[in-house]
Amino acid sequence: MVAINFARTMDLSGQVYADALPHNHFSGVTGMFDFIQGTAMSPGGKSIIVIPARSIDSKTSRIIQKADRVSPVIPKAFVSYVVSEFGMVNLLGKNIEL
Repeated sequence: MVAINFARTMDLSGQVYADALPHNHFSGVTGMFDFIQGTAMSPGGKSIIVIPARSIDSKTSRIIQKADRVSPVIPKAFVSYVVSEFGMVNLLGKNIEL
């Protein structure tokens, strides 16, 4: 099973923020987490998060240091492949060095 999902914002620890803005709701409840869990339980399953690295006007990054006042949709423990226009990384099982 392969699941490809879109992330609106992501922080450097790997948490995905897909459905909310600080003072505005971006979308409804999604099945993103269900599909990511499904790929984790599927033999050979892969979960891919696609994110544009910059905003539409290219003035701000969508990969941020830390999100304030927004809850992650996908916790960092469940994020594996992340793809942007600048490349791909597999974060699954990686630790966070301070």
